[in-house]
Amino acid sequence: MADILGTAVGVVSLGIQVCNGLVQYYSAYKDYDENVKTTVSQIEDLSNILTVLQSTLHARVPDPVQLKIVEDSIASCSNGIGVLKKKLEKVKNVESPPTLREYLKSQARRMIYPFKESTLAKLRETVSELRQNLGLAIHTLQLEMSTLAHEKLELVTQQTHSILDGVELMQPIIKKTDVGVDSLLSAQESE
Repeated sequence: MADILGTAVGVVSLGIQVCNGLVQYYSAYKDYDENVKTTVSQIEDLSNILTVLQSTLHARVPDPVQLKIVEDSIASCSNGIGVLKKKLEKVKNVESPPTLREYLKSQARRMIYPFKESTLAKLRETVSELRQNLGLAIHTLQLEMSTLAHEKLELVTQQTHSILDGVELMQPIIKKTDVGVDSLLSAQESE
């Protein structure tokens, strides 16, 4: 079970790093074009989802059945995160070609590539698919948290009923004690 959780946390962690790298790169150009701004916003949303998922997995290990569902959902994101990682590597590629002419061509392609509509559309599509895949993991964890909250509420309700039963049992004793105290006070006052 620890291996499954470790794999899930590793994929989520890599996803956060890749998203942060893409956001860092594209944020400098966010005002350049509405498509870039939208893409950055979607990547930031995905990063936030991954961060919440990571903190939830660190805070509490789900039961084995739910952990398997979460792990499968996260594993299905592995390819998409790989695609995003390749895009990040491509936009940050800084290899120097051997000649000045090749270098200038490379730099021109590098400058244009991240802003091509097809590149931005592919990024948005991949991010959207990842968000959908992570939806199942998040819903599973939310269901588990709701179930746990319901179980705790049931336990509190049972304990409350138990306390109320105890109080009801004590009421006749308290009344007898109250009557006894009243008779002692009356006896003391008559002396």
